[in-house]
Amino acid sequence: MAEKAKAVKKLDTYVWEGTNKQGARVRGELQGTTLTLVKADLRRQGINPTKVAKNPNHCLVRAKRRSPPRTSPYSAGSFR
Repeated sequence: MAEKAKAVKKLDTYVWEGTNKQGARVRGELQGTTLTLVKADLRRQGINPTKVAKNPNHCLVRAKRRSPPRTSPYSAGSFR
């Protein structure tokens, strides 16, 4: 009799924020198959998750976009 191959679930990376037992805010990344399992794993670690989301970048730190400095014709020193 042929055995059915078990489907291997892909691990996704999730970014999370929460509070630990002391009440301090903590954040990080965790790999898991589903959002529910990731939240359960955080609770087992003593972390109360407040935000958990799938991370499309697989990078915890996002690059902040900086806008160029604004120049105004009325800035200090332009009146003579």
